[in-house]
Amino acid sequence: MFHKIRSRRQTFRLKMMNKLSLSFSFVLLTFFAAQCESTASQKQLLRSCCNEHVPGNWTQCLSTCLQFGSSCPPNVENKTEYLSSYCPTVPSTLQDCFDNVTTSMLECCNRSENQGCRQVCREQVTIGIFDDASIQIVIAACGSPYDLQGGPTDPMWDCFILYNEGQTEPNSGGNSSCPNTPTPATGPTVAPTALPPTFNYADWPRLQCCSMANDSSCLDACHYEYTGSRTTQSWEKLNLDCVFRATEGRLVSCLQDVSTRCRSGCSGLQFCSNFNNKPLTSFRKCDAEADTNAKAEYDNWVSQGVIRHPLVTINTRPLTTCFPERWKVLACAFQMMPCQPKTDTSLICKSDCLHLMRECKSNLLQSEEEICEILSPSYLQEGCIRIDDFLNDSYYKEDASFLTTPCSSSPCTTGKCIVNQACSTNEASCLPYHCVEEAQVGHSPKMSLEKVNLVQASLLPGNREESCHGYVNCTLDSNGECVFGGKLSNVSGRYCIEEASCSYKGKNYSHHDIFSDDCNICQCISSYINCTHHDCPVPQGSASIASKTCSPPYCSCPSLYQPICSSNGLTLPNLFHLNCHGYTDGGAIGQSCYQNNPCSSSASLCPSGSKCIPARHTCMSANGSALQDCPQYYCVSSNNCDQYQGSVICDQSGSEHESMCDFTNTNEKVDYYGHCKIQCSINRRRPVCSVNGDTYPSVCHARGMGVAIDYYSECNDVPRIETGKCEKVKCPDMPFMNTTEQCTGPTPPGACCQQCGSLINILVNKVQLSRSSQAMNVDSIDSTRIINRLKAFVDILQCQLYGHQAVDGSIVVLLLPSNMTSWLNIEACNAVSTRLSTLINRRSPLIAMDPYLSFLTAARSSPAGKVERPLSTQEPSTGSAGISGSSSLAPVSGLFLLSIIIVNLFWAGLSLDLR
Repeated sequence: MFHKIRSRRQTFRLKMMNKLSLSFSFVLLTFFAAQCESTASQKQLLRSCCNEHVPGNWTQCLSTCLQFGSSCPPNVENKTEYLSSYCPTVPSTLQDCFDNVTTSMLECCNRSENQGCRQVCREQVTIGIFDDASIQIVIAACGSPYDLQGGPTDPMWDCFILYNEGQTEPNSGGNSSCPNTPTPATGPTVAPTALPPTFNYADWPRLQCCSMANDSSCLDACHYEYTGSRTTQSWEKLNLDCVFRATEGRLVSCLQDVSTRCRSGCSGLQFCSNFNNKPLTSFRKCDAEADTNAKAEYDNWVSQGVIRHPLVTINTRPLTTCFPERWKVLACAFQMMPCQPKTDTSLICKSDCLHLMRECKSNLLQSEEEICEILSPSYLQEGCIRIDDFLNDSYYKEDASFLTTPCSSSPCTTGKCIVNQACSTNEASCLPYHCVEEAQVGHSPKMSLEKVNLVQASLLPGNREESCHGYVNCTLDSNGECVFGGKLSNVSGRYCIEEASCSYKGKNYSHHDIFSDDCNICQCISSYINCTHHDCPVPQGSASIASKTCSPPYCSCPSLYQPICSSNGLTLPNLFHLNCHGYTDGGAIGQSCYQNNPCSSSASLCPSGSKCIPARHTCMSANGSALQDCPQYYCVSSNNCDQYQGSVICDQSGSEHESMCDFTNTNEKVDYYGHCKIQCSINRRRPVCSVNGDTYPSVCHARGMGVAIDYYSECNDVPRIETGKCEKVKCPDMPFMNTTEQCTGPTPPGACCQQCGSLINILVNKVQLSRSSQAMNVDSIDSTRIINRLKAFVDILQCQLYGHQAVDGSIVVLLLPSNMTSWLNIEACNAVSTRLSTLINRRSPLIAMDPYLSFLTAARSSPAGKVERPLSTQEPSTGSAGISGSSSLAPVSGLFLLSIIIVNLFWAGLSLDLR
């Protein structure tokens, strides 16, 4: 053993002697500093202490603490005393962790046989300062770390050499290049996460984000960091360089999605009270902890007169006399992290930055323009955070209380909280949320997905011109954490995509670019153009109408409503559409899918002891025409009924069952899914046509199937090619917000009437759909499962998400407000819709890693709006949403006001018997 130690020391001595250009004392300094406090393992341990014991939103405190694990640590004697200037409080557990790190080095000191050497070594290690003077003190007491003649040295030095076993050669620069004054960081950042020194699987969610990096060096650092190949250099490059730069907004937003999802609104804040009651703004962090941290950060700015950011240090005039409220907003914004729905940036507007710099600067080495261009570049101003928006109480302070976010208080002790959209605002007995099984993926802080057994993961590409992916199986442990079986090699279904550009109608598009083609949404994927194939209206008399034919891909077929059900459960307008889109006949002409009873021959469908339960849905596959097996029912027994969580059932006798297990124990038949409603009882119901072209017995039946209402009668028409309108349909009047403003909104593809809500058209990548199906070993994917997983992104109880598969295979989603007479409710649902579309378009890991959502690759949100309607003595005309008229306002008649009330009650889903 001694020979092995001696050999290792001799080898190291020879390496050090080769550095002839270095002075002897400097070599000693380099040796001791590199071997002890500045070893990579030591840095990792120190960073782990910071990440484990300092709250992530104490940005200045955490960033300062992490400096102790950098290549240039602060030159201070007492770490916790030093941190007290940058932290609200220094956790006692942090000092304990620091002590544990020091203990391993103290053990080396104890190896010395010289009592004086042991004492001096322990003193210097405890202090933690490794400059030339301290090194000379240790050498004077213990002798040289290596003898130039090959003689014996103190065993303490052998211990330090072994302590560094497996590490790289000491950095020849040592600590000499470090600045004398440390510069702790603060600002609107992702709290850098130091991974444990060893782990046995990649951080799949964050690895998914690496492709978002603009700079190639940031891309490389990201790959090293999250594949298990991390180095000190890659950690510092990613966490202390890339994530602070505005140009890496897409990368930072992606990493933030993994740790903290954007959620609607704030409430209960004290210091940041102006951030309360803003339901149209989303925040990543909005709780008492963030509120406390914001106050601590602001107080620190005031006391020190210095704003420190990794890219710039700003000395300020006394902030108490220089727009203190604006600096307060800034501190709160850094902690709450407002989300910008349409962009990847979370930057303070440059105009606000310039204003604060010009008024409050003090001895800036850089100009105001230079500083603000670094912090908020001119080309990234779309959707920037305006300080003025948070200077005063919310405009909606009195109205926002009726919008509720049941999951904001984290009510689920286990599992993932999802808003229960079956509850209406006036049902006190209905629990407004579900706690569903979840899968926690990646390293801490983990990303939460609904329960999955595998995820789609990004892999290291062979070159920079391609992206590679695969599927990783995981097993859920008792804590719901996704446990992976190995490293990068444990991947199935690996595939790579060349990031090639596309040319379409004379224009060039880059890989992943999303654009519009008339009413359709398109995307460039590896030189291939993928588009939705909705039949866009053509103005009558237009020359292009002659080119419209009943042929793929757009299928401008005759406007004839003779419904037919395809084999995959999709109702098509007529046989022409069925053949044109390549589906297989699954039923009689003139009969929609809902009108088919899947349990009519239940004796032959389900085994003895189980009950046939209708479960109508569409089956999505890459090749719909080849799909033959798409069962529209469940076989439920007491052994498997608990698999159908949240399935409230109203039976045909009008009785309600809270679970599938309750219902299975009866002899009743399903009437519809959802709570029993008086207006949907057999003697009061009336048929409705849904936006998917299917006729349902009542509103409750349609909503129980998760689809929105188009109009109130049996389906009887389809849109005309020339106008996009249905001639035979009487559309409901759009609701009024007041006596002068009426809602207007988009019309879903293939539907007849406008919706007072937000529409999302979602493009499906059928190649990716095929990959997901194969990875899950299924022939197709249930569209209901897709819609239900999208509902998990709706955090406002008063926003209802409906969705269905369109005839072209795309997904159509509607977000409808529960109160269509409230403009605030409408706008809140518009904001949720935009946020969901952005997650899809940005390829957020929340979407891209979920095998049930990963093939949703592009989305376009069309929000509801409002139009001015002049007051008139006439009743609202039927079938029109936005009605223009004379600019002169006539007196409001009682008949007109009554008509508004009737229309609004109608849209609220109530029945008003005037007989």
